[in-house]
Amino acid sequence: MGKTNKILIIQYAETKGYPTAIQAAELMAIRGYEVRIFCIKGTRKFESSERIKLDYLGSEINKSLINFWKYPLFIFKTMMKGILYNPDLIIGIDFRSTLPVFLLSSVLSKPSMYYCMDLELKKKNTTFLRNILISINRKLVSRFNIMVFPHKERADIFKKIAGINKTILIVYNATSKLHPGLKAEDREYSLSNFNFKHVLFRHGAISDNQSIRETIESLRYLSDDIGLILAGYMKDDYRELLNRFIHEKNLQHRVVLIDTISRKVIFSLLKEVDIGIAICRPDIDINNRLYSTGSVKLGEFIAAGIPAVVNDTNEMRKLNKKVGAFVFANPYSPESIASAIKEVINNPQKAKKLRQNARKAFETFYNFEYQFEPVLREIERWIGK
Repeated sequence: MGKTNKILIIQYAETKGYPTAIQAAELMAIRGYEVRIFCIKGTRKFESSERIKLDYLGSEINKSLINFWKYPLFIFKTMMKGILYNPDLIIGIDFRSTLPVFLLSSVLSKPSMYYCMDLELKKKNTTFLRNILISINRKLVSRFNIMVFPHKERADIFKKIAGINKTILIVYNATSKLHPGLKAEDREYSLSNFNFKHVLFRHGAISDNQSIRETIESLRYLSDDIGLILAGYMKDDYRELLNRFIHEKNLQHRVVLIDTISRKVIFSLLKEVDIGIAICRPDIDINNRLYSTGSVKLGEFIAAGIPAVVNDTNEMRKLNKKVGAFVFANPYSPESIASAIKEVINNPQKAKKLRQNARKAFETFYNFEYQFEPVLREIERWIGK
């Protein structure tokens, strides 16, 4: 019996239940690779997987970026454990993992892969360590053998910033067909207690850069039987601010705040949702301006077969020519958001068509298996089956 090739994934970013690393690891394991993940405990643990061994190196403090004194400790643990594991391929998820992946791949003389989620830029109002790690990332990333981004425009900008001229594979942040939450029998939670005739749903980190207050205020232009569910992590001070805003608008009976929940539970809730809210303020962050295929929540709305309200941009309209499941809104305008919602709710036939289109997109190309296949072929080219 031949040797089983081993793959190590390193993710120092706060996990927040992000599905990408686990989904990639699952598909690699199915192909016959032995896969292990070195990760950091954040606000949420990784979704569990029987096929993948998770090795927690430690935890972050105060749900923020890695503390300066902890980063060298994580690198030391990564090097010791990584040398003992002796993988055939080392994968780094996001810029915080660039340095340990580079060091480990250099020591072991093994190929490496950089898998980027967001396009990270230096900022003045952030930690000193973060900007250092971004600088290190720019210097070392050209040494990686395989590079993956979820969004073409982000990849093109990154190539210019880092001064590299190599192929970057594009893998949409889509949902895997293997996701346990997609099973019809999984109904851990129910929204029926809220007595909404129509349910709007927004999940993920909840903050103003997601046009949250504009979405809440859009309810004033919609009938009283329409309710909004906001599910995800939010800072305590922002939760207080949001609750005051909701009461000031007299919408406390139509907005429900749910704490951080697993992605399996998210899919359980999406079975009762009419419209997904996937708008964001493009002035806050470059990833908000270029989000389309990089958005995890958008991929989950498509997988669940529900229409989504998205930013009215050329980028999103271009993507919708392939997906056919979006309605468009100005993220700064509650009236525009309400108008997009009415476009679905007041037109049952259109709503049905949008749902059908979403399901078709998921079955044919907007799923992680389809998107990740070119990466699997590239991995096979470097380390074999």
